[in-house]
Amino acid sequence: MRKSNARVRILETAGRLFARDGYALVGINEIIAQSETAKASFYQHFSSKEKLCAEWLKTTHERSVASHDAILKSKKTAKRKLHEYFNDLKKWLQ
Repeated sequence: MRKSNARVRILETAGRLFARDGYALVGINEIIAQSETAKASFYQHFSSKEKLCAEWLKTTHERSVASHDAILKSKKTAKRKLHEYFNDLKKWLQ
């Protein structure tokens, strides 16, 4: 089922495509097609591919920081925190 938020679909699709093919090889039309979003919707949210990439990097960073903070603030042992951190890193790298 398609997510209703075009902005989220565009960001998720762009992230997947950037990771798979690299930023330079991914075009706006491919992002639009694979995110099932109208071109007008794309440009309503992002004025360019560069702005989209910047927002994707920003949201990726924010999620990472939030995840790290949650691990550090937990009452788990240091060993368990390290284990969780590296598991998260492994998932992200895959």
